[in-house]
Amino acid sequence: WDVIAKENGFDEQGNWYSIEEAKEGNYGGWLDNQNWVGSTDFSNPANIGGLEWRVDLENLFSYMFLEAYAQNVEWPDSNWIVYQRVDPGADINGVERKWRLIVWDAETTFGTGADNRADINMIERVHSPHDSITRLLEKPFIGNCALKHRFAQRAREYLGVDNPEGKPETEIGQLSKERVKAEILKQAAIVRPFIPLETARWAPDLPGPDLFEQNIQHALEFVDRREAVMLDNLDKLLYQTFTTCK
Repeated sequence: WDVIAKENGFDEQGNWYSIEEAKEGNYGGWLDNQNWVGSTDFSNPANIGGLEWRVDLENLFSYMFLEAYAQNVEWPDSNWIVYQRVDPGADINGVERKWRLIVWDAETTFGTGADNRADINMIERVHSPHDSITRLLEKPFIGNCALKHRFAQRAREYLGVDNPEGKPETEIGQLSKERVKAEILKQAAIVRPFIPLETARWAPDLPGPDLFEQNIQHALEFVDRREAVMLDNLDKLLYQTFTTCK
């Protein structure tokens, strides 16, 4: 496997660092992919096929939209991992050999780190030119209006507000209000019994259980507000003037 991570912070000497490096395998394949994306004309539809050959687009779309929906304010300038399988056992016709992304270190989400706001436009970040993972969409969006519309349509399906192709329920609605709230409550129920113990160990002077319940409520309120924000942000993406439909 080639596993590339981006992280930043302060080292033991108190110096700030920001680094993108191979945690496993080699960096060269990722650099080659970035050079290809940067030098390719995506107004040619055949090159969208080339992008799909290199990158798992369903994974890319779902990852990008999840980070945007959850409003991970520390992302994408840090806290991401991209990987591919490179050994001979990788399925050359499947997704294992393609570049894929996973969520990592996402505690500043659902309003955390943003004064419980739910209105930050994170869609702007998914196609930013400033980071190597978001450049996977930046130039393709500029060159190919159809791909931008494809992303926006898939995002609406993740939210569960649209399903023009009649996809099965397992492929849509992953970020619907009902399902996200249900998952928050499910995870809260698992963690809740341990909050008094964690509070006693790490912060005995704080009302840990009360703060926990407040944070759960804030997360649920975030979900109520976030869908409308995301739909508005997707509309803005579609009508930005940086792309000319061809």
